[in-house]
Amino acid sequence: RVTGAQVMLMGRPAEVISADRGTAILRIEEPGRAQLTISKQAGGTSARKNEELDFTIYVLNSGDRPLSDVILSDALPKRLELIASSPDSSLPAEFSTEPASDGSVTLTWKFTNTLAPGQSGFVRFRTIVH
Repeated sequence: RVTGAQVMLMGRPAEVISADRGTAILRIEEPGRAQLTISKQAGGTSARKNEELDFTIYVLNSGDRPLSDVILSDALPKRLELIASSPDSSLPAEFSTEPASDGSVTLTWKFTNTLAPGQSGFVRFRTIVH
């Protein structure tokens, strides 16, 4: 369930204006409507130890202006281990990971192209439950 999101749009953190049932709408205030809608879905509602669990995060430029320098980050709790070969993106993106002091890992996709109004895509990754 998405209760918040971490997205940078055009070098600035986007404000979450709505979050409900796995979908968040983010916006930055500028002339024109710079708005990104994201939706995160898990491949299942539960998983047992040592099972794989996959995640897909959909992005949609739901505003009326192009979005550049979009960076999407997702925190992976320490009970989930990223399958290193699994991160994928339907849009050109640079992927990286960074460990946090609490044992979690931050997954980051930096989209290399501008998202046109109405353009959508997704990122996907698989994990193992510990």
